[in-house]
Amino acid sequence: MVESSCTSEARPRTVNLRKAGNAGTDELIARCQPCYFFLPSLSVPLIFLPPAVHVQDGTDGAGGFGVSLSTVLAKRISGYEREFHHHRKEIAHVIIAQNYPPTKKRSCRTYPESGAGTVEYVIVLIVAVAIGAGLLGFGTKIAQQVNETGDTIGGWFGSGEDVFGAGSADQAETAFAVYSADDNSLDFYKRAEVPEVGDKFEFKTVTEVYTGFETGTYTLVETPTDRYGSSNAPWAAHQSQIETVTVVDTGIAPESVSVWFANMTNLKTVDVAKIDTSECRQMFDAFFRARKLKSLDLSSWDVSKTWNFNCMFQECHSLESINMKDWSVHASRSGMFGMFFDCPSLQSLDLSGFDFTSVVSANKMFGNCQSLSKVSLGSNWKWVIYDDGEGTNSYLPAPSSKYISGADGKWYSISTGKGYAPQDIPNNTADTYVASKSLLSK
Repeated sequence: MVESSCTSEARPRTVNLRKAGNAGTDELIARCQPCYFFLPSLSVPLIFLPPAVHVQDGTDGAGGFGVSLSTVLAKRISGYEREFHHHRKEIAHVIIAQNYPPTKKRSCRTYPESGAGTVEYVIVLIVAVAIGAGLLGFGTKIAQQVNETGDTIGGWFGSGEDVFGAGSADQAETAFAVYSADDNSLDFYKRAEVPEVGDKFEFKTVTEVYTGFETGTYTLVETPTDRYGSSNAPWAAHQSQIETVTVVDTGIAPESVSVWFANMTNLKTVDVAKIDTSECRQMFDAFFRARKLKSLDLSSWDVSKTWNFNCMFQECHSLESINMKDWSVHASRSGMFGMFFDCPSLQSLDLSGFDFTSVVSANKMFGNCQSLSKVSLGSNWKWVIYDDGEGTNSYLPAPSSKYISGADGKWYSISTGKGYAPQDIPNNTADTYVASKSLLSK
């Protein structure tokens, strides 16, 4: 017999089928029809409910299981609610006691003797196995979905196997550039896998792909209407459409960047800090006619082996500043011709790392730079006098009040405050000069 509480005063009515036989069984079924038809279909899920009722089938030592009948039946079998409430206490303590061994009371609950819970344990084991199998199948499905998603993302980056396009460590990397008409960008990469035209790469459509430029040397070429209207750089066909240039990856080491960005008349943004110029020999016409470009930061470039800077920034009409602070320039005899020629918006230059010891011609270097108001020179700077018959030379322009407030035609030394005409600025003297006396205090 099973007790429902710690006291013996509230003992429930017990139907003992061992004595009552079939009649007792019929009585139990008649009173418990809601349970009789409901439990078979919900027995597995109800195992996990609190064991408020202990119903046992005791054939040859078999065990039982607990279900919260008062909760489940009262809420889900509306047709039997009143009848169930009436018989609730009797149902909750029924013991199907046929051939079932006695139980002991422990800590306010009853527990079967050893071996009495076999059916309960078997059911729990079956359910556990079923859940485990379900989780295994679910996990396999998730793994398949992850693989499929990875393939899709890989396609976005131009590689179904390597989502980020970097390739494995033992694969040779190739320098390549991608022009995308999606945003008129020219981006440089160095990776194991090169995308193809039409691919989605770095979230953009690949319009053109270029390789081999690390060892190429390019020059300006004539067009029907312009002597210097184009070049033989790989991306020259899109030179007027390109608006942004970005070197995305490190390790790109060209032998020359001459005319790379020439005639890009709509170029507005340039990020080339990651390019390796340590073996670069020539930079002539690199930014020729980049007329909408306003600023350049080239401070990370190693130009120690570069000897030709001719016309590097010529006709950059909107260019206001160029960061070349850490440059160590050792130009050739004639490698500075027209370097900043016709940059009317250029305001300041730091040339303190320029060594002019070997230079014999730097003609037109600052021609038409009428807005230039601050220049820093190093101890190895010298003015190269060269008369080409047109009255041009390498001197700084004479400051004019038309472009610079307070200018009087002289350059003033920051260190001494003394004013100099362009041709009188000392050679081999490290100093900074401003184009107006009023700028000395700034």
